[in-house]
Parts: sequence; C-alpha cells; structure tokens
Amino acid sequence: MHAIALVPPYHRMKVPLDVHLNEQQALYAQGDLMRLHSVYIDRTAEKATDYAFKSVARHTVDYDDIIILPRTQNEMPGKE
Repeated sequence: MHAIALVPPYHRMKVPLDVHLNEQQALYAQGDLMRLHSVYIDRTAEKATDYAFKSVARHTVDYDDIIILPRTQNEMPGKE
C-alpha cells in the first residue's frame, strides 16, 4: 500500500508528519500492518506520485480503490 499525505504549512502537530509516524509505529502498525515507512518529500513530488500510483499503472488496482481524505463538506453524509 502506498500513500501521499499533503500537510498544510501551519497545523496542530508538534512535529512533521514523517517524524510523528516513525516515532509512533506502535500506534499505527497493528494487525496486518506490520510497519510504516514515511519520508518527507520536498523536491520529488512528481516521482513520488508516480511511485504511489504504480499499482494503478500495472492494473493491479483501479481508481475505485483510491481513497482521498478528508472528504469535502458536500461528500459528508447528511444528518437525518
């Protein structure tokens, strides 16, 4: 599984996301997810995106398997 996270320049986290994920392995790597590997990407965004989407290019997954979070307000279920 591959993921790309876009983090705004001003956020509530005390450390960069890659540092947080690497330091908190026990919190996130549970069950079938054995480990996370995260790195800060500042110059190779196009290459990283291509790498993350390589499974789509190889037809091992399709676009219906892609999740983009968070959802927009219009995509959220309405209150009933």
